[in-house]
Parts: sequence; structure tokens; C-alpha cells
Amino acid sequence: MDPWENSEFPLGTVAVTWQGQTNVGLNQDDPYSPGLEIPPAWYDFGFTPEPTLAVISAVRARIENGVAILSWDVAMEVDTVGYHLERLVDGAWLRINASIIPADPFEPAPKTYEQSDAEAALIGGIQHYQIIEVDSQGQESTYGPYELKLDGGEISYATWAAGIEWGDADSSPDADPDGDGLTNWQEYLAGTDPLDPNSVLQVTDIKRTEDGVRLTWQSEEGRTYSVE
Repeated sequence: MDPWENSEFPLGTVAVTWQGQTNVGLNQDDPYSPGLEIPPAWYDFGFTPEPTLAVISAVRARIENGVAILSWDVAMEVDTVGYHLERLVDGAWLRINASIIPADPFEPAPKTYEQSDAEAALIGGIQHYQIIEVDSQGQESTYGPYELKLDGGEISYATWAAGIEWGDADSSPDADPDGDGLTNWQEYLAGTDPLDPNSVLQVTDIKRTEDGVRLTWQSEEGRTYSVE
């Protein structure tokens, strides 16, 4: 390996010595740099560029006014320029958005992106989608596929918030007007009351049983829960 080229190690690899010795003589066998004296304890810090990274925490679908709306939550982004949404049609992926859905580097995570798909609302039923992330170098990373049911059973945050009498309380997604430790966005996802500190999704009891551990929490109608 040419000592002046980027490493072949993955980004973040713990540094390792090239020769593993402190006394290194002339590198007579290196065809790239014959006679080069390699400094003692030459280190490889893994500078090879790696693909961009987005952590997509949830993907949902709903129908509003006869149009399918696909939304996804992103917990973290690194060098992300934007996204494309694709639906599986006859074994091939059809790109839904004509232009890239731009990422907002100044908006704090978690953040949500949406894309409409009018044709999918006419088809209905179970549809398969994938999300394509694009970085600043034009590289693409694919997430999915996601199997989503288009039945109109979910509403957007804006619609949910419009149905609540906030009074003087802050209705922004990252606010916590009832002080229960969950933001309005998290209350929206959990189906809890953002103005009631006693309406909160949290584990209330943990007990060891013969089969393992039993968790108890306050559930909400219309919500399905999983423990990981």
C-alpha cells in the first residue's frame, strides 16, 4: 500500500502501527517509494471516506383529501443533502418525487420529511416504499423497503395539533407544555394528551418473573407497542 494514499481501513478504526516496531530501516522492498525511511510508529487513522449516515427512526403512511402522504422521522443526519421516495411497481422501483426533497441542516433532530403520492391513494392497500438518501458527493444510500398500509388511519402533526385547545401553551413539536418529559411531537406519536402530565407513555413497573421480566405501561387506544 502506498503510505501516502488513503487508508483501506474503515472510518474510525483504532489506530494501528504499520510495522509494529520502533526501529525501522530503509524500506527497500516498497516499489512505490524505494529507500524511504518510514518514521517510527507509523499510524493508520482510517481516513477512507465512508457513505453518509442517516438514522431513520419511523416511516408512516396516511391518506388526506384523497392523497397518500408518506412521512419519515430522522433521528440523525451526516452530510445529507436530501431524499428521494420510491414505490415498488411491478417489481421495479418508481421514483415519486420529481426533484430532491432537501434536507435542512439547521433544523435540530428529530426531524420529519413528507412526500405525497397521489397514485398510491387510488390503489390503496399494502404498498412497499424505500427512501434514498443523497449526500453532498452525490452518493446514494437506500433505506427499506418499508411495507405500509394506506387506509387513512393516521393524521399529520398539524391536523392533530389543530384539534387541541392549547390556550397559552406552546404547540410547537419540540415544546413540553405539561412538563411530563415528552415533547408535543412524542405525545403525538404516542397518542397521549400534551396538556396532561398524567397522560404519558412511560414504563410504570418492572418485575422479574419466572419467564423473564414483565414491563407495565399506560397504553392508549389505537396504538400498538413493541419492546426492543
